[in-house]
Amino acid sequence: MCSFLAKALITAYWGYSSLATCLPEHLSDIRNSNEYSGFGCWLMVLFQGLVFAGLTVGALWLRDQRDIAYGEGLERWLATAKTKLRKQLDKR
Repeated sequence: MCSFLAKALITAYWGYSSLATCLPEHLSDIRNSNEYSGFGCWLMVLFQGLVFAGLTVGALWLRDQRDIAYGEGLERWLATAKTKLRKQLDKR
């Protein structure tokens, strides 16, 4: 189970493996990454970054949709616009 989680979900595992493939041969005890290529590891890190970025954008979009549906976003925008307009009118 731990191996599956490390290989599927933990970006640090792939980052370590990709950096370890860049080490020289005489550091083979640290390398211990003969089963993966450097390109494959970097590709996995990039893939996970894109997935996490996509999930973040999706969560932000859902939050904004909720605000729009309940009208809170529009109300905040109108209140801010009203305050700014009053400040501009008070200056004149």
